[in-house]
Amino acid sequence: MGYNVNFCSSKPVKLTAQKGDKLYNLALKAGLLFENSCGGNGYCGKCSCKISENGNLKSVLACEYEINSDIDVYSDFSDFSFDMKYNKREINIEDIKNLAPKNSFLGKNKLPFEIKKLSFSFGDNGINDIISSIKSQVEGIKYIDTDFIRSLSKINLNAENYLLIFDGYPVAIFEDISDLTFGAVDIGTTSVKLSLISTNQKCVLAEASFLNKQRFFGSDLINRIIASKKHLDKMADLVWNDVFKAFEKMSLELNVKLPSVLLFAGNTVMTHIAQKVEPSNIRRIPSVANSLNFPPFRIKNTLIFAVPSIAGYVGGDFVSGLVFSDISNSENISLFVDLGTNGEIGIGCNEWISVASASAGSAFEGEGIKCGIHACEGAINSFSYEDGKLSFSTIGNGTPNGICAGGLLSLIPLLFKNKLIDRAGHFCNSNKKLILAKREDETEIFIDEDDIANFLRAKSAIHAGIEVLLDNFGLSLDDIDSVFISGNISEYCKISDFCDIGLFPAWKYFFERL
Repeated sequence: MGYNVNFCSSKPVKLTAQKGDKLYNLALKAGLLFENSCGGNGYCGKCSCKISENGNLKSVLACEYEINSDIDVYSDFSDFSFDMKYNKREINIEDIKNLAPKNSFLGKNKLPFEIKKLSFSFGDNGINDIISSIKSQVEGIKYIDTDFIRSLSKINLNAENYLLIFDGYPVAIFEDISDLTFGAVDIGTTSVKLSLISTNQKCVLAEASFLNKQRFFGSDLINRIIASKKHLDKMADLVWNDVFKAFEKMSLELNVKLPSVLLFAGNTVMTHIAQKVEPSNIRRIPSVANSLNFPPFRIKNTLIFAVPSIAGYVGGDFVSGLVFSDISNSENISLFVDLGTNGEIGIGCNEWISVASASAGSAFEGEGIKCGIHACEGAINSFSYEDGKLSFSTIGNGTPNGICAGGLLSLIPLLFKNKLIDRAGHFCNSNKKLILAKREDETEIFIDEDDIANFLRAKSAIHAGIEVLLDNFGLSLDDIDSVFISGNISEYCKISDFCDIGLFPAWKYFFERL
């Protein structure tokens, strides 16, 4: 027997459920996402919603409620609509520092592609003759995939043809190469960033960022891994659909081709999920990945490469940062730290590099904080304290709509310095929360002691990871010559913020020495 379930959102949806179906799972079929940080395990409470059942209105958790009658569902659903923050700007790759950390895979201005002009001889063997011609004219081809072979039937043999090669893989053949592009994508646990890059102009044409909708399956990596056992394909499709919508928007506005090649980086769990490879082994000691280096694959005729990972909790995004920092070519010892949901730390020089990871949680991404948001327009990202009064600024100088991680990094040391909180993060007065601002709808933006504790735990995880690495090699900060900091939080923060919160051991002393 089927039951009628009416989702009463801005875009009403009606579905038929079977007895015992979970409301949360049914919502996925309706293209609706409940807020969720526990992966549907029933303890975060964020998927709470109102339902009307047999004329009675009550609150339930969507992840636990089993459907046994006709119901109406009322909630502020997050649907699959695309909300991208789009930024068009031209950046010359010669000025490589301006690209960090978003496109750090580019390294020292070395673009990993080649465009080769071809001439063809076409005989009785058809496409096999074209492949033989390509192999005779291009050295070092690693593998020719089926989609590339299929595309050969459409080429004009009498025209001038150019072959695009990326890292030894033939991508596609073009007659016009004036508007070729490739894409760079950072798939973070909380947010996704991407860039559209011109192969001819050698510049970044446009950039975009948006929330990773996989967060509705859990805010941390462990819950993502658990959710992927049931929803692996859905989780991968959520990311790639938004990525290609972003590139389609950019390509249309800039009148250039969609990326022929896409290089993406992410932590090892995100890399697995993006390729629809179930990552459960990473959750189990000794945290072994199914693969650290996956072969390329295609979506919508775009050849997609994943930056290799190092270990189960040290991913390709961190590898990209190491490449950019050029630690492996320096005689001096450097420290590289990626601040994110999964904090990663590396230390070394041209003779050795050692890495570690620390479970920082999602506080560095603005998640897990009651009024926390990612670093977007309207996010409070900086505070000052004068004459007993807090003041703040927002990204884009817009009306405040929440506080991002950079704002917390700025705020918490100020509260401690001015004796508004103690060393443990407890308020020194009887208040349990601090109101920071009001949104346009007059709702409060605040932090409480739980928010402060959450952020301090994330800070402590990174702090401990650095100390462990230093101690393991008998080093101190006096032995460190350079420091690199990456992650969303690093874009909107000052060095003094890191000093004041004690994110790193003896950090203030270290920077004074430099």
